[in-house]
Amino acid sequence: MIVLTQAPEINVDLTVSPPNCYDTQTGQISLDAIYGGVSPYTFLLNGRTYNSIEQIGPLPSGSYQLIAQDANLCQQTIDVEIPQAGQIFVDIGDDQIIKLGQAVRIPLYTNLSDSAIAQINWTPDSCHCKEILLSPTEALFVSVTLIDTNGCEVTDRIQITIDRNIKYYIPNVFTPNGDGTNDRFFIQANASIQNINRFVIFNRWGDLIFKQINMTPNIPSLGWDGYYKGQAAEIGVYTYFAELEAIDGYRLVVRGDVTLMR
Repeated sequence: MIVLTQAPEINVDLTVSPPNCYDTQTGQISLDAIYGGVSPYTFLLNGRTYNSIEQIGPLPSGSYQLIAQDANLCQQTIDVEIPQAGQIFVDIGDDQIIKLGQAVRIPLYTNLSDSAIAQINWTPDSCHCKEILLSPTEALFVSVTLIDTNGCEVTDRIQITIDRNIKYYIPNVFTPNGDGTNDRFFIQANASIQNINRFVIFNRWGDLIFKQINMTPNIPSLGWDGYYKGQAAEIGVYTYFAELEAIDGYRLVVRGDVTLMR
């Protein structure tokens, strides 16, 4: 009498490792133990045959069917789920438009704890910090790359646009009569203007009456006091030219007339 015995069912113990970083193909399936069936064993996954599965990978997250087959061609199908790694994010806000000369503070927001952050790389600044302060004089892109302790990285970028917002005031009348009011003809401007490169005034015959170079705006004592060659200038209309320079180097030429009254 012949007695046939059935080999024990194939059983496999596995360890599943998710990808190191979100949406990457670094997941793994590792064999811990196999028992039952008759050795040697082969394994099939995604159309590929393995004689050993000490480690299969790298693999993206998702659902898999691993087939273990023994020497008798008996098979066991194991459903394997490789979970997705947690997603990290960084946000430095929206694009911004700022006034020329204005400082802008840019903080970053992330779902990582401080202990999970390995590096913070800013451009154009360079600091391992969660906030930067910039005073740009021209349009630029600002980006930050965040790297966690697993080596995963994420980047966010915004654009900073400059509104020069150049504002200046040049009166059309001044009265140099010594009463302390409107006695000087000078140029006023906001913080966008850093310098008056040249400021000249001519009389109606084209004679140069006043000249000042590299002067700071908003200082009355640097303006014209209404005198020419030590004498009070005639009442009348005078022509001026001025070159204004913004803090980003942009130059603006202005011209006009001013009436001297006493």
